[in-house]
Amino acid sequence: MKQFFLRAKAWQIFSLLLVTPMISVAAEIAGSMYVSMAIMLVYAVAAFAWIWSLGTFLCALAPLELRLHLRFFYFAMVYPYGYASLVGWSFASSNDLPNAIVVPLHLLAMFCILYLLYFVAKGMAINELKRPVSFSDYAANFLLLWFYPIGVWVIQPKINALATSAATV
Repeated sequence: MKQFFLRAKAWQIFSLLLVTPMISVAAEIAGSMYVSMAIMLVYAVAAFAWIWSLGTFLCALAPLELRLHLRFFYFAMVYPYGYASLVGWSFASSNDLPNAIVVPLHLLAMFCILYLLYFVAKGMAINELKRPVSFSDYAANFLLLWFYPIGVWVIQPKINALATSAATV
C-alpha cells in the first residue's frame, strides 16, 4: 500500500480523499447512515495511510543526522482512532462521557493530526533542502497538507519525484 501512495498521481489521491467523503454524504442523505459511516471509515483509513506512507518514506529517505523520530509519529497515527472509537462507543451505548474527559481527549486528537501534518511537511523540507530546517522552510507544505484538496496537486508530484529519485539511487 505504501508504494501505491508514493507513486500515485495527484488526481488519484485527490479522488480518494475528496470523492469518498462526497459519496458518504450522498449515502447519508439517502438514509443509509451505516453505509455512510463505513465509507467515512474507508476515507479515514485512506487519509491516514497516505500520511503514514509519506511520513515513513520521508523519514527513511532523510540523511541520518537530520532524520525525524518516529515514536510520537506512530502514537499520533493511532491515537485519533482510539479516541474516535471511545466517542463512538459512548454515543452508541448512550453513556455520555463528561466534558471534562472528552474535551482534553479531543484536543489531544486534534494535536496529533496537526503533528502528522507537521511531521510530513518538515520531512519534505529536510529531503528537499538537505539541511536543518525552520518553520518558514516548511510552512507552505504544512498549509498545503492541511488544505489537502488544493495541496495534493503540489505535494504529490514532489513525493513522486522523491520516490523516483530514491528508486534510482
